[in-house]
Amino acid sequence: MVDDGDNDPVALFTDIAIALDRRAPLDPTVLDLLSAPGVSIHSMVGRLLAGASARAIPIRFVLDDVHRLTDRTCLDALGELIARLPPGGQVAIAGREDVDLPIARWRSQGALLEVGTGELAFDLDETRTLLRQAGLDPTIDQIRVINEKSEGWPAGIYLAAIATGSPEPTTVGPVPSGGDRYIADYLRAEVLGSLDEHTVSFLRRTAILDQVSGSNCNAVAQVRDATSTLERLAAANRLIIPLDSRRVWYRYHTLLREFLMAELERTDPAIMPELHRRASVWYERHGQSEQAIDHAFAAGDSDRAARLFGGIVMEFHYSGRTATARAILDRFDHRQLHRDPWLATLGAISAMFNGETGSADQMEAIVDHSTYEGIPPDGSASFESLRATLRVFRGRGGVNGMQENADIAVNQEPASSVFRGWALNCRAIAAMAAGDGSSADADLVQAVAAARASKASEDEQLALAGRAMLAIDAGGWGRARELVALADAVIASSHLESYALTAFARAGSARVAIHDGDLDRARERLSQGALLRPLLTHAMPWFSVRSLLELARAHLALADPAGARAVLRQAEEILVKEPGLGTVANDVHTLRRQLQGLPIGTAGASTLTAAELRVLAFMPLHLTFREIGERLGVKPSTVKTHSLSVYAKLGASSRSEAVVLAVAAGLLEGAM
Repeated sequence: MVDDGDNDPVALFTDIAIALDRRAPLDPTVLDLLSAPGVSIHSMVGRLLAGASARAIPIRFVLDDVHRLTDRTCLDALGELIARLPPGGQVAIAGREDVDLPIARWRSQGALLEVGTGELAFDLDETRTLLRQAGLDPTIDQIRVINEKSEGWPAGIYLAAIATGSPEPTTVGPVPSGGDRYIADYLRAEVLGSLDEHTVSFLRRTAILDQVSGSNCNAVAQVRDATSTLERLAAANRLIIPLDSRRVWYRYHTLLREFLMAELERTDPAIMPELHRRASVWYERHGQSEQAIDHAFAAGDSDRAARLFGGIVMEFHYSGRTATARAILDRFDHRQLHRDPWLATLGAISAMFNGETGSADQMEAIVDHSTYEGIPPDGSASFESLRATLRVFRGRGGVNGMQENADIAVNQEPASSVFRGWALNCRAIAAMAAGDGSSADADLVQAVAAARASKASEDEQLALAGRAMLAIDAGGWGRARELVALADAVIASSHLESYALTAFARAGSARVAIHDGDLDRARERLSQGALLRPLLTHAMPWFSVRSLLELARAHLALADPAGARAVLRQAEEILVKEPGLGTVANDVHTLRRQLQGLPIGTAGASTLTAAELRVLAFMPLHLTFREIGERLGVKPSTVKTHSLSVYAKLGASSRSEAVVLAVAAGLLEGAM
């Protein structure tokens, strides 16, 4: 059953993988691969299908309440999974509303079996069966009346069946004739009418919970007998449904829960914030932070929600659930972001890593105009320290400003902090921007140790790759070889392949491979670096320019001046927006002069622009140009123009051929 927490591709596909794993164990690495930061939809679907195929698991599952899926990326991922089902695979989706999946396309392909309200309506025989299973023995006339009044609606028939309050078991109660008011009247009279006020109040107050148990109901309703109450109601078939064999967890029938919530709003609306607050406290005590956050928001207590979010934001980050973290951040209004500006700092850093310059700018504006005296709950030593690291990566204040902010972060983050490695990396980057390789390397040595101590693999690989870059600058190829091998190993073991900050490692590894004469590995690393280019924007200018510069140098060393020019052009566009980036600007200009006297070269896969690479990522999906444009926020004509350019550079005559050639070039993961 889908819930709101599945509006994150990692969460949704992890749930699907766990369901498949129950039938036949999947390779444990499948779940790890699904949670890799930044993994594409195409890769995510491919990895799940490959994992199931390796265990010969038939892909057959049901998604109920699919109308609760609203995240566009999740819907695209689900649509892609369904489109790529192997022979014999089946997916059933059920929901109250139409969802934005390519239903029309599947219908035209004859791949869809649709079951609508007409097909779901019970006939007389099915109505009789349901009533008899409820312990009733209706006459044919009663069956006909019930079926006609309910229009075959199973829930209406079911309500009539369970509502029999007469001592005569053959008596059939009235049937709701449709419409919310009639259903409410029916539930009020027939389901709650025979219950005492204590039980009715209990049901109303606990209806705010998605799932109920004796423990959380005791806490929310402030009673002591919730377990026995739930057992009694479930035994009486009062629309209370057990969820496990031990009868610990239950859920209220959807119709009943909606009715109870409406009743609570009508009779005692003032109590609702307090009920949600109690629920939030209970979920926090039981280690279920996401539910605790949801109820904190429902209680109108955004301060509590912020504190809870700060406690788990790094967990979201390390598990790849960035979509969930971003969705929670979006729920905080500007007033809360100003009150807790460390939230805005996290939002700016997240946007920065995703190449989203507009979002990064908006969040940074809040950060710049805010103060915060307390200690952020995210694990950082202070708001000033966290803000300082953001300013380093954003290149604020030029090289001098970067160094000043880096000193603030390092001086404030103690050795025990999970942000210590990140702060040291920032100070090393500021030193590199100033051309001080010796100081940068000293900080990076400490950053590796700090990152390993806190198990911050992203920071560890960044520090290792930074040291490799410095070794290359100094001509120390042997040392560089050791360091890029270590960085590559961290990236592989932690599944960081799609993480923006691995661009250093990819570029450094390519340059070492070229020096060693291993051109195949060099091209592989350059393809991996190309996949990161859409993330390398002026949102983190110095890091992006330095990464692109090293990628361009590698292309030139492979006698690919056209590829070098394309990558260098992207770096130059960033420098136009952010000119004060220190020595790296001179290095870009020097490489541009080297390229001026060389042949133009052939426009191939290496010459794809960042915009074309963004479009290419959507080509394996079953989306039209219009749909791709909606995802990217551009016009369909722009998508078409980029697509035609991709075809030309790859030497393809069609979209499908372009995908095949892109896979061969390492720019897309294979279908598996």
